[in-house]
Amino acid sequence: MDILTVVRDGAEGPTQIMFKANLSWKLLTQHLKELVGNGILSEHSLKNRLFYRLTDKGISILRSYLNVADQFNLIDRYGSHSEQQGQRQDDFHPLGSV
Repeated sequence: MDILTVVRDGAEGPTQIMFKANLSWKLLTQHLKELVGNGILSEHSLKNRLFYRLTDKGISILRSYLNVADQFNLIDRYGSHSEQQGQRQDDFHPLGSV
C-alpha cells in the first residue's frame, strides 16, 4: 500500500516513488509492472520521463484498505491513524489534500 499512498500523495516519478516508499529499484520496478498490469496504476510518458497515477481501480483499492485500517484502528507506517492524517474517507482525493 505504500506505493499507492505515495502516488496518491503526489509522488509521480519512479525515483520519487522509490525513495518515499522506501523500496529498492528492483522491487519498485517489479511492483510497478504488476500494478500497471492489473490496472491499479497507469503509466504515462512526457518528454521521455515516466510517471504514474492511480486509476479509478487503484483509488477504490486504496480507499477500501484505508477503511479497513480505520475500522481496526491500525496505525500506518508514519505512526498515525488514517483519520488523524486529515484524510477522512468521505473526502478522499487521489492526489491527497486539495
